[in-house]
Amino acid sequence: MTKIIILLFVSYFEVKRIFVTLPSFNVSNLGAMPSV
Repeated sequence: MTKIIILLFVSYFEVKRIFVTLPSFNVSNLGAMPSV
């Protein structure tokens, strides 16, 4: 059970970090698409 919780936390922080670091790439590559 604890392993699942740890995996959830790790994946959550990974996704959060990706969404923090990606906006600059989204602006340059997907300028036509609205940012969520």
